[in-house]
Amino acid sequence: MTADEDQSCGDEDLRAPFEIYLFIVHPFVAPDVITAALEMRPSHVHAVGARRATPRGQLLPGTYPDTRWRTKFTYDSHRIERCLSEVLDQLEQHSKFLLRIAAEGASAGVILRFPGSMHYGFNLGVATLERLVRMRINAGIEIFPDQVVDEDSWASEPPEWWRKKQSAR
Repeated sequence: MTADEDQSCGDEDLRAPFEIYLFIVHPFVAPDVITAALEMRPSHVHAVGARRATPRGQLLPGTYPDTRWRTKFTYDSHRIERCLSEVLDQLEQHSKFLLRIAAEGASAGVILRFPGSMHYGFNLGVATLERLVRMRINAGIEIFPDQVVDEDSWASEPPEWWRKKQSAR
């Protein structure tokens, strides 16, 4: 299973697309080290000391103060905990690495990203939370109103609600 494949968990009639990101911030390690250790292809990286740039490539002043590495898993099912469990199964194979980088000052997190156009309600069970804690992985949730879940959506034009808010000023 690779990070750039569409994944499917649970019943096909429970369509509710969402993404799970693994996001690592490290004070000094190179992105290639993370890629090799996790055996996953990142969807986005920048290295500590590299020139800052916008998502569209426009250069900005200064350099990045840390390394940031992210990979994405896309799902089309509402079985959120089951899909997260599949990601954690992969990460547990690399738990020694995750614990080592945490000791070096890195932070790792899984982020559940949902489109704002849908209603979501779910619980993460104690067993899932314990798995995250054992690997020192934070959990986060992102909801993007009026935005489709898509790799490039954050770099696209602003959603309708934002344009209306700006035009009202």
